[in-house]
Amino acid sequence: MKKSIITLMSIFAVVACSDDAVQNAENQNEEIPNSVKTIDTTIPYESPYGTNDRFEYVFQNDTDYEWRFVAWVQLCFYDGANDNIHFGHNLASFNYFSTFMVWPNWNEYTAQYGTKMFYIPPHTTETIVMNNGYVLPVDPAGPTTASGQYFDLETPNMGPMKQNEMDFFGKYLKFVGFEGGVNDPGVGTVANTTLRFPLGPQFSNSAVGVSGIWQPVNVLWSPFDQKLFNVTSKEIGVTNAFSGSIGGRPSFINFTANGNSYTCSAYTTKDQVVVVLQ
Repeated sequence: MKKSIITLMSIFAVVACSDDAVQNAENQNEEIPNSVKTIDTTIPYESPYGTNDRFEYVFQNDTDYEWRFVAWVQLCFYDGANDNIHFGHNLASFNYFSTFMVWPNWNEYTAQYGTKMFYIPPHTTETIVMNNGYVLPVDPAGPTTASGQYFDLETPNMGPMKQNEMDFFGKYLKFVGFEGGVNDPGVGTVANTTLRFPLGPQFSNSAVGVSGIWQPVNVLWSPFDQKLFNVTSKEIGVTNAFSGSIGGRPSFINFTANGNSYTCSAYTTKDQVVVVLQ
């Protein structure tokens, strides 16, 4: 799978700041737009997004197989309006993604981006420890796994990503799902793993409805995914109310290969973002 930015339904254009050093410094000093983690005991659901507290991304492969996948990311927080101005950032002016603005219905919250491929070898657990104020590790100079992996959004045709762009993505995007496969070197792909993070606990595929805690994101055009936001933390969650994209994917799958049973799942806690093959 080539390194590219892939849309499932739409792509938003992301902010561009000038090259002015003062503006760049201001972006780097901005706070995450909320100051509390999402904890909802009724679903139940909790996640670490939203504070400067230390948390971890965990990529765990307990099998004899190779595991490769592209991570899907989208905006993490709802700012109250779908106007392509995200917490003061003019998304339409971000040069890095400007060439992809060709569909009339593209807007702030109807986009998901694919990263460069992650590779998790057999019987390996890799982690990324976040303690730098980012919610997504997108900068190769920042936190990575021991093997140097991170959420790489650069594309060859656009060239290197500017530091102020990395700062924006690191503070405003979240990991929502992944698409890949489990590979036996002697046989080939033994299972496809396209999963989403549940708006609920591990091994949950239920759809969460609108409530006092979770309200709909004002999406101008989103025929595939229903997005809700937590009114306290402002974190956006993707439910499985529709099919056809990440929102319609399960949060876990069970499969059999060479006579053995395996499970692949994704989930979050207040301290971790976890994908596991076991």
